[in-house]
Amino acid sequence: MSLLQRKYGCWIVGGVAFDHKMKALRYASETNNTSIEFYYHNNIWDQFDRKLLGKIPLTTLYKERAQQLRDTYDHLVLHYSGGSDSHNILDTFITNNIKLDEVSVRWAKPLRDGKFYTANNKDKTARNGVSEWDYAIKPELDKLRATHPEIKITLVDFTDNLDTGIVKENNLENRIMDLNFYRGCLATLTQRLDPSIENKSTIVSGKKKIAHIFGIEKPYVSVNGNNIDICFQDSQLDGTIMPRNYEEESVEFFYWSPDFPILPMEQAYQLALRIKNDEATREIFCYEHLPLNDSIRRVKVDAMNQITKQVLYGDSWDFSKFQAGKPNGSRSDWWFWLHESSELNLLHNNFIQVMKNLTHGIDSRLILISQDTHTLVPTRTKFFNLLKIT
Repeated sequence: MSLLQRKYGCWIVGGVAFDHKMKALRYASETNNTSIEFYYHNNIWDQFDRKLLGKIPLTTLYKERAQQLRDTYDHLVLHYSGGSDSHNILDTFITNNIKLDEVSVRWAKPLRDGKFYTANNKDKTARNGVSEWDYAIKPELDKLRATHPEIKITLVDFTDNLDTGIVKENNLENRIMDLNFYRGCLATLTQRLDPSIENKSTIVSGKKKIAHIFGIEKPYVSVNGNNIDICFQDSQLDGTIMPRNYEEESVEFFYWSPDFPILPMEQAYQLALRIKNDEATREIFCYEHLPLNDSIRRVKVDAMNQITKQVLYGDSWDFSKFQAGKPNGSRSDWWFWLHESSELNLLHNNFIQVMKNLTHGIDSRLILISQDTHTLVPTRTKFFNLLKIT
């Protein structure tokens, strides 16, 4: 099979395709070509008939996608974060009476026990993302247990083995390469450091055909001159890394799928209409020119996310529900306890050293360097046009 047909995308540098991002970055640096592209079924979005857009309500498409997954697999596991993307999936299954077998939540037990923080629903900064357990996730799980006891709930603690040899440098390096990092954050690695976490993410055993469903992120819609375009960014898949299940092709992106291309295109189209018809929204979506650490950029991104939720999930999302702001590039604010806890100093320090080792020789333009980590620059597909503003 050509890498261009790989279910989870690939990276292209100078016409050469790679199935591993780190290898692509290294080749780009060796050939002095930093024009690295994430290729995600480009032919499908290029050839998609735009005349189909605006005809079918998003709620109908969500239902059809859920049914498609139900018809394809024996056991459906929704990886639930409490955010609007995964919550909309949960609501879609329940509202349309489509059987969902399991909800899996990856959340450290020390956090569930209240360690490292005091729950607070007033602070909406990314650093208080830990409070989403208390105000967004646990209440929904309690409700689910009461109203749909047939849906199994699996809580995954990824901190079980962090005090063992698993945090040694050589193990970290091997695991990072196994995971095929998209962004390279400490949080991504820690949640998947122990390979057995994949098995703990579902309680099903046997030979059933299992789908691991992820909501990932919303469409990446951009204003480029007079055009409104969509692209797909690799870092948006960061939370879905499950090597064994990737190999088995059992990880399913609910919204992004070459098997149901109308869904991401319709989501993006609805956002594009809002941008086209509302000048204030258009101004909010124009932020790419601002530096990553610019406070105005952060304000715009937060406002953009609120608008996106209104357009895409207005029927399923409770806008009064607590949700923290988006994290920084290295997620050192959202996952502050991983970066700052004295108990995890060895993990943190070894991670930084390993990332330095792995990125040695890679062009600095392809790495985001901070005091917390050396994260990889997100890479995107090319832009696909949706509509013109005028």
